[in-house]
Amino acid sequence: MKFRQHIPNSITLGNLIFGCLAIYFLLVYQQPQQAFWFIYLALIGDFLDGWIARKLGVSSSLGKDLDSLADGVTFGVFPSFLILHCFTKFSDFEGFKFISLAIAAASIYRLANFNQAGTPKDYFLGLATPANTFFAIGIFYWCSSASFSPLVNGIILIIYSSLSWFLLNAKIPLFSFKNLKKPFFNNVHILIFFFLSLIIFLLLRELAIAPIIIIYILLSLTLKKTFYLCEN
Repeated sequence: MKFRQHIPNSITLGNLIFGCLAIYFLLVYQQPQQAFWFIYLALIGDFLDGWIARKLGVSSSLGKDLDSLADGVTFGVFPSFLILHCFTKFSDFEGFKFISLAIAAASIYRLANFNQAGTPKDYFLGLATPANTFFAIGIFYWCSSASFSPLVNGIILIIYSSLSWFLLNAKIPLFSFKNLKKPFFNNVHILIFFFLSLIIFLLLRELAIAPIIIIYILLSLTLKKTFYLCEN
């Protein structure tokens, strides 16, 4: 039994290590796109640790705390430094770069608040930290694509940093992919999201990441009462 308890916790610690490696590659080697691969691996681990814990029946308060601590590094500190990197490399607003640190603070606050909230619901309140990390990655691709001038990039980064801080802790219900519902009709919002995401990705490739997150937020707000938000 004790060995089984360590399996999901080991995966969670792997998530933390991948997050540290992502930060290392970003700050030391200045290679954000290589760093993203560690984030993708951490995302897989973030899904698997909870899923395996439930399947093995070994969910615990320790595992929950470890998960939040690991997520704080991987999906809180990393996107904060990624946006700081964008301010430095792609904008005329380098003097504003430290506002990106608010992303880390807001992420940690969200995760601590989540730990105090008790049983998770079938939807998120506010933007989950992994989704916000992908939002930051999407912003990076737009800034590095030379689609906009350094001035416009700076404005985008300031807006994103401020919006991110708000979205992470806003009491806005956003649908979750973890718990598919019956009957099938209750999952139509997810199918719509994946259909729109696929179209945008085929058109924009990596530039699609930020628009996909925006669509996720707008779709959640538009369809929340119809598809997934149950009245208490």
